[in-house]
This record gives sequence, C-alpha cells and structure tokens, in this order.
Amino acid sequence: MSDDEVVLIRIVDAARLMSISRSRAYSLALRGELPGALRLAGTWRVNRRVLETWAAGAANPGADTRVLGEPSVTSRSDG
Repeated sequence: MSDDEVVLIRIVDAARLMSISRSRAYSLALRGELPGALRLAGTWRVNRRVLETWAAGAANPGADTRVLGEPSVTSRSDG
C-alpha cells in the first residue's frame, strides 16, 4: 500500500480494530463520531488510515494525529 492510497474498510472490520461491537460502531458512525466513516451507496465504509491515526492519538494524547490532506478541526464553544 502506498502512502497516498486510500483504503476503505467495512464498518464491521473497523469495529474489530477498535475492539467494540458492530452496533456500537454503527451508532458512532450515525452520530458522526467514528473517525474516517462515510456512507457510500447506502453502506458504511471507514478510511483505515484516518481510523488508525485517530487510534494512535487516543493511545498517545498530545500527539499530532492529523492525516495529510485532512482539514484540521477547530473546537467551538456554544456559550
């Protein structure tokens, strides 16, 4: 796999990688909380690199986990 190749995996495979249930993965995807998840032609797929980069950051708080080409997310307060 080259560095710029996008690999989409099924949501059940993403759930296995994250050690969560399939239903939990679908729930997170529906709420927009599953990193790299997108819906294509009625099925969910997950960008494996985005998910793995996010997981590496979750295991190492404070690390720069942005994926090249992905926009950075800024937080906003609702107050």
